[in-house]
Amino acid sequence: MSKSDGQEKLGIGQILAERFRLIRFLDEGGLGQVWLAEDLQLEGSPVAIKALKGSLVEAPRAISDLKREVLLTRRLRHPNILAVYTFWETQAHYFVTMEYIEGQNLAQALSDRERAFTVVELLPSLRAVAEALDYAHEQGVLHRDVKPGNVMLTADGGIRLADFGIARMAREVEGQDAGKYTCGTVTYMSPEQLGDGGHVAESDQYSLVTMVYELLAGAPPFQGKDILIQIQLADPPPLEHLDEGVNKVLQRGLAKKPGQRYASCSDFCRALDRAAQLAGAGLVEAPGIVENDEGTYDETVRIRRPDSPMVPMRLGMILLKAGILIPDQLEEALELQHRSGTRLGLVLIEEGLCTEEDIAQALSQQLNLPYSALDGEPMEAEVTELLTVRLAVERQCVPLRYDGDAVVVAMADPLDLVTLNELESTFDAPVSIVVATASAIQRAAMLIYGSA
Repeated sequence: MSKSDGQEKLGIGQILAERFRLIRFLDEGGLGQVWLAEDLQLEGSPVAIKALKGSLVEAPRAISDLKREVLLTRRLRHPNILAVYTFWETQAHYFVTMEYIEGQNLAQALSDRERAFTVVELLPSLRAVAEALDYAHEQGVLHRDVKPGNVMLTADGGIRLADFGIARMAREVEGQDAGKYTCGTVTYMSPEQLGDGGHVAESDQYSLVTMVYELLAGAPPFQGKDILIQIQLADPPPLEHLDEGVNKVLQRGLAKKPGQRYASCSDFCRALDRAAQLAGAGLVEAPGIVENDEGTYDETVRIRRPDSPMVPMRLGMILLKAGILIPDQLEEALELQHRSGTRLGLVLIEEGLCTEEDIAQALSQQLNLPYSALDGEPMEAEVTELLTVRLAVERQCVPLRYDGDAVVVAMADPLDLVTLNELESTFDAPVSIVVATASAIQRAAMLIYGSA
């Protein structure tokens, strides 16, 4: 009989490993249940237990994740990080013992309020979380799921950053599975997590600033069913009740590129503190709490990187919003795209559901990017020669000219952030996108470069 077949149902009063008596159910996460227990060998001292759910106990990856949590987190000795003790295995259960905190998390604290926090109210907690993250980063550990629900408030006013359960060693991010999956809570994920940039220390900072934005505004900067598009392409709306300087600090912390953010989480915290002091009394009032809509994602998830339907769905959502497709048509096209491995746009065109121009115009309008047919478009030889015709045709893009420090590039798919990142690396300059059809780009490439 396997461990999953023989798994006992957890319940109050149950004793695990002949040592821990379960007292109260606390929560359930992606890996399993969390319970309050008493340690019978330490005079009933309270301890939290995370038990792997029965459906996962036979999964080597789940066991590996749980052991990784222990190995990573138990070596993090910091007053603002929730202590993890050890990993246990019995005949019926795998579980982890950790520090028990009597209190609530920041998400619960926000929901209990009628109004959001002010910067002054939030700064002490923010400093503690920032120091914990910077310390973890110095140890080579990334959190990867920073959010209000993982910041515990102790009864004596302290702070504990919890749940490094999907944290990894920084060097491990480049391991075998790094290119396949990304983990975290969608609402707080950074653009690079959703693209191909992996997870870096600045990604934790982005999640931290998203959390701060939500606590100050009563709602996160991006939400809704097109949240993936917003995170990668939209600017976070400024908070009207806050000073311009405070908004600039938040905007920098939410920059699309990791290198444009602050050098550390504590640097962000100090910048916010300085901006708040300059703003003064204008930070007293805070807006009311905004209920999350059904399109906001608050659960920790693991999603595929850009080779999955998640990325073509971004184009599909744009076409739905533009009124070019109806849901049934998009569903059918995504199924065809999944079977054929072809670009979603090509499937839509081949099925007669829309034209190249429809797609380009919708992308232009929904993403607030200029559209060009490329006929008579100014082109500078010193820029166009930076790419070969092969790359231009394969990636459906063509460089046009300089615009200040930026390179203007026509792209058929401005949502192709892999290509965008490669272009900016090639040019060593930011890219300013102009949307064009694939046919127009191909014609322009042949005109500029001749045959391949």
